[in-house]
Amino acid sequence: MQNTRIIKSACRMCHGVCQVLVHMEGERVVKITGDPESPTSRGYICRKGAASMELLYHPDRVLQPLRRVGKRGENKWAPISWDEALDEMAERLLKIKKESGPQYFGMMHGTGRPYENLGARFANAFGTPNFTGVAHICFWPRVYANIMTQGMSELPVCDVYGQGGVEPQCVMIWGCNITGAKGHNSSDGMCGATLQKAIKNAQKVIVVDPRRISPAENADHWLQLRPGTDGALALAMINVIIVEDLIDREFVNKYTVGFDRLLEHIKHFSPEWAEEIVGVGAEDIRVAARTYATVKPACIQWGNAVDQSMCNFHTARSLLILRVITGNLHVPGGDIVFERPQGLRVKFPYLDVDFSGFRFMPLQNYQYALDRDYEKQNISSTKRFIQDRSLQFLDFLKYNFYPLLRKISQGEGAALKLMAELKGSSYPLSPAIHPPTFW
Repeated sequence: MQNTRIIKSACRMCHGVCQVLVHMEGERVVKITGDPESPTSRGYICRKGAASMELLYHPDRVLQPLRRVGKRGENKWAPISWDEALDEMAERLLKIKKESGPQYFGMMHGTGRPYENLGARFANAFGTPNFTGVAHICFWPRVYANIMTQGMSELPVCDVYGQGGVEPQCVMIWGCNITGAKGHNSSDGMCGATLQKAIKNAQKVIVVDPRRISPAENADHWLQLRPGTDGALALAMINVIIVEDLIDREFVNKYTVGFDRLLEHIKHFSPEWAEEIVGVGAEDIRVAARTYATVKPACIQWGNAVDQSMCNFHTARSLLILRVITGNLHVPGGDIVFERPQGLRVKFPYLDVDFSGFRFMPLQNYQYALDRDYEKQNISSTKRFIQDRSLQFLDFLKYNFYPLLRKISQGEGAALKLMAELKGSSYPLSPAIHPPTFW
């Protein structure tokens, strides 16, 4: 009988990243099970995770470079060596660079993985600014909004795990369908299954979605808004909470600045104003806002629909402000922020970084990101998020590659400078600054 052993690992089939036990016979995986010692997944494994070994041994798995030998679309390929593939790619890329310029080559990647930084470095070394992905409709609008609103790149997440001893009493699901299937077939694995449990145990459930997703069937409030109008709904809910004095005044006074500006800014965005835009009755908006503000702790489980809505950046900012004014940020059972353990080190073939722990980003970092020389690259990831959209970066592009960007960049830079002016010394709550043509 071959040598059998169990290796602890983690599943990457979804965002749950459940800890798993990989059962080996010799050098072959024979089974994958959940790890009962995991503090997060606690032995859970969904069908996707259990079946992931099929990807490893599937006969159609690509194990070496392939060259197309037929016409495009014919699906005809021939295997070649790595040396051949690398030489051919280098030859073609250098030809493009010589004949047309480096900017005629672009790279695009999917969901963030370790190769993302290597890809960006390659694009930089090649001389092209065209390294992109799909983040503009997936995740980054919320990240940028969080940096500008709460001074950190780490997004707050719905504390549905109850490890702080408290479970959410109000769960608001906003543009998210990770409970897409029942029980152990949830579309986002452990995340979906855990959310289902939190929904079952909560006093109140609010669903914001045009579709009748499964949690909407038994929700206390289902706000069936018109697609893309999420921002208007969020503003109206902020209006109700402030006008009816349902805010957590102690939290606001202790942890925010600029609240007086928010008071002035929000006056116009009443539920009656939103009703015509959103397609949800004004009274329904009021009742849902009261529920979220008064049934505590409350959390917002949001999804990519926020990134894909109109004015996604400001929509995300409005949802972040909802959390703050109700005191549901970074409390057990509310929306919590990941804090890196002190001394955590990331091991990578070309990287050995010491994360000294989570810190709020001070005002001078915002200003530095706006005023810095773009060529200086030794900056932190949080500042990099901002500098990648700074006026200097856009100037770099438009004068070196794309003159037509000149008009586009003017408003972007002005907005960032205005945001920086509103910042306090630590992390502030500044008003959601919407353009006049928002609606």
